[in-house]
Amino acid sequence: MDLRQLKYFVTLAKEHHFARAADICFVTQPTLSARIRQLEDEFGVPLVVRDHRFRGLTRFGDRVEEWATSVLEDCDALKRDFSRIRQAGEGSISVGIVPSASPLASLLLSFLRLKDVPVSAEIQTLSATEVARGVSHANLNLGITYLSTVDDLDIRTFPLAPETYVAFKYGESDTVLPSRLSWSELSSGQLCLPTKNVPSRPIIDACLEEHCKDYDVALETDCWLTMLQAVRRNGLIGIAPSHVVGILAIPTGTTVFPLPAPADPLELAILAGPVMEEDQAFIEEPALAKVIAALAEFREYFELESTAFEGMP
Repeated sequence: MDLRQLKYFVTLAKEHHFARAADICFVTQPTLSARIRQLEDEFGVPLVVRDHRFRGLTRFGDRVEEWATSVLEDCDALKRDFSRIRQAGEGSISVGIVPSASPLASLLLSFLRLKDVPVSAEIQTLSATEVARGVSHANLNLGITYLSTVDDLDIRTFPLAPETYVAFKYGESDTVLPSRLSWSELSSGQLCLPTKNVPSRPIIDACLEEHCKDYDVALETDCWLTMLQAVRRNGLIGIAPSHVVGILAIPTGTTVFPLPAPADPLELAILAGPVMEEDQAFIEEPALAKVIAALAEFREYFELESTAFEGMP
């Protein structure tokens, strides 16, 4: 018995037709039929009901189809894991990131180049749960998400900083403006907020509800560039995490105002896989091991970059 036989059998069960199954498997119909008969001989039971054409699976065939499908899926998953490990050893890493933190991807790559850890990266935007599970199940090398979503997973975490927020306003450059805004002052204009699926949104809502008697939300978006455009073109006041400011290009005439820190902030973190023995890590995934070693210093770099907006514009 081999994996090719199982693939032939599962394909036949799916297509219900010998000729179509043979075409999909790139073999002749007699070859496919012969390999499936070999499978029946090995199990000692009939798997297919046939006369001159496919009539269905026997009750034994149904059980073998379920088992063979699981075996083939496990084999594919193992191949993906080995491919990921090989790519990491060759200087390529896979990174999952929550959409609200997507600007940090370029910041991380810049930091790694600064530390002389040149890697290429495949970056996917995923939900917070998908990022944590992806790292935990070794489908991702690294994840950037909120620490609160990690729970008790057996993975390494590199906390960055408690999340704070800023307000964007567009106005004349010669206008005398305050250096900061309070949450209560935001009730004077129409707001552009992150959408409700963004983890920051409940924190922002709580701050507004605590400090504003009333506030007007004119636009919600999960794209920071869209928010900046709405601020500039529609005169809205945008509210976003501070970490996006030092990374995005803020349009001329847009002023960034730090807001008071929330009482119960979220915290961003970089996630890496389960702890490995150092020697094993450098043998199996040398490039990834170098990346993880450098992450211990990323928090300081992140804090410097994400507070670079102080004094803007």
